[in-house]
Amino acid sequence: MINYRIKYKNTISELYYPKESKEIAVIFLPGLPSFLGKNNITKKLTEAGCIVYQPYYSGTYDSSGYFTPSQCIKDVDQFIKMANKNKQKELYFNKILRTEAKKIILIGTSFGSSIVAINQNKKVSKKILISPVLTYNQTLIGEIVKNLSFKDQMKGLLRLITKGYPLIYRMNNIKEWREFLFGKNDKFNPIKFLQSNKISEKITIIQGINDSSVPEELNKILLRKFNIHAKFVVDKTAGHSISSYSEKIISMISKEAIND
Repeated sequence: MINYRIKYKNTISELYYPKESKEIAVIFLPGLPSFLGKNNITKKLTEAGCIVYQPYYSGTYDSSGYFTPSQCIKDVDQFIKMANKNKQKELYFNKILRTEAKKIILIGTSFGSSIVAINQNKKVSKKILISPVLTYNQTLIGEIVKNLSFKDQMKGLLRLITKGYPLIYRMNNIKEWREFLFGKNDKFNPIKFLQSNKISEKITIIQGINDSSVPEELNKILLRKFNIHAKFVVDKTAGHSISSYSEKIISMISKEAIND
């Protein structure tokens, strides 16, 4: 695995390049706060022959613009156009990399999984949601899991990214973030988009049994309630963080990406 950095329009992205490409491009979207970089999942994916993109949302890190939920949703289509290019120019040596992809996979973790779920681009072959947040709707969550302090978690998250990372997350619309994170607007409700997803049979959900942020019970009931057909895999040791997932599950994620 070789790590490059590329630029596409206003987007800066890390690119992990395999020794032997299977012409599969993976766009890997992180949670909040995001810590992009090499991890066991990117390692396994590149070992399996995937070209892995880890792009920075608009208004975060080195990508220009402002960081808003609606912009994140638009960004994914931009990322797909980037991954659909036949070649990329890396920024250090000006080297040209062949990146022709016959298949584009979206992988998201936590908040990133919400943005993946909302995307409806027909060029996407498969979606893999890790520790997913399938809804932020407080009423819906309360009907399924009693005494889950999800709203408090989202209040804490919003406070953290605004006050703890003011230069990394450049926000100009706190009202829209409140609508998103507190589930006040159905246009930001991932489960509703999964319900109308054209590739619903090619969605895999990976969740840790010890996930205290988004309990396994909540997501299983949501999938049944909205009649969504997805492969649901539980890691019997993991929590919410991707670093807690077992080697077995990480290997399974890479196999899911390369298999039809």
